[in-house]
Amino acid sequence: MRHTSHWLLAASTAVLAALSTPAHAQLAEAWRAEGYAMPESVVYDEAGGAIYVTNINSPDQSSNGQGYVAKANPDGSIVTEKFTDGLNAPRGIDLANGRLYVATNGEVLEIDATSGEVLERHAVENGLFNDVLALPDGRVLVTETMSGSIYAIDNGEFSQWLADPALTGANGLLLVDGQVLVASIGDLSGGFENIKPGNIKSVNLETKEITDFGSADPLGNLDGLSSLPDGAVLVTDNFTGDLIKVSADGTSEKVGNAGPGAADQDNVGNVVVVPVIQSNALVAFTIE
Repeated sequence: MRHTSHWLLAASTAVLAALSTPAHAQLAEAWRAEGYAMPESVVYDEAGGAIYVTNINSPDQSSNGQGYVAKANPDGSIVTEKFTDGLNAPRGIDLANGRLYVATNGEVLEIDATSGEVLERHAVENGLFNDVLALPDGRVLVTETMSGSIYAIDNGEFSQWLADPALTGANGLLLVDGQVLVASIGDLSGGFENIKPGNIKSVNLETKEITDFGSADPLGNLDGLSSLPDGAVLVTDNFTGDLIKVSADGTSEKVGNAGPGAADQDNVGNVVVVPVIQSNALVAFTIE
C-alpha cells in the first residue's frame, strides 16, 4: 500500500553486514496514539490531511463483521472512529483517485474516501488478502498470503496477477523504481505453526521476474514496507516488533522497535507511522 519511492538510486554502497543495532542508528519515537482495535495498516492522505487506519477487531482474524476503517489526524488522534464499518478483518489499505482500497477476508473493497461508502467489492472465496498497492498506471495490486500470490484490479477486473513459490507468505508491498517489493511474513509451506522467517523479494513490473531485494538470507516475519530518505527501505517484523532498515546492497540493521504486532506503516511527513496490533496503538518514529 505504500507509495512510489524515487530514493533507491541514492542508496548506500556499504558492504554486506549482519543485523546490528548501533545506538546512533535508532529511530526516535515521536508520538503514540491509542484507542484503536487491532490496527493493521495506515495510509496518509496528504491532500486531505488525514490518516486512514484499518482495524481488524477480531482476535482470531475471523470474519465477524466487526472490523472498520478509522479516520484520524496526522498525529493519530481519531476524527471518525468508524468511518467505514461492518468489515471482515480489514488489513492493507491504499488510496488512489478518491478511493480507499482495503484488503479483507475474501474481499478487496473500494471505498469512497469522502463518504466512507463501499463502492465496489472484489471477492475470492477463502482469500486471505493482506497488503494493497495502488500503481501510477491505475492498477491496484493485492497480496494473498496463503497462496503466495499477488492479485490485481485492472480496469475493474480482479484476477490473480502472479503466483510463485518465491512469494510464499507474501505480505507488505512497496513500489521502488519500477520494482514491486514484497515482504514475506515467512515460509508457510509447513503451516503457521511451523512458519520460517522470510526476506524481501523484488518483482519486475514488466517481466514479473522475481529476485531478492538485499540479502537472500531470512530477515524475520516481515509485514509492512516504507521508504527511507537515504534510499533504503524500512520493514517491520510482525512477531518481534523490530523496525529493520534494508538497503539494496544487502546491508540491514535494526533501527527501532514498535512492539509485537508491528504491521503495515506509512510515511506521514517526517515520521513513519506504525500500527501495532497487540497494543491497539499507532506509534510514530522520526525518519531523518
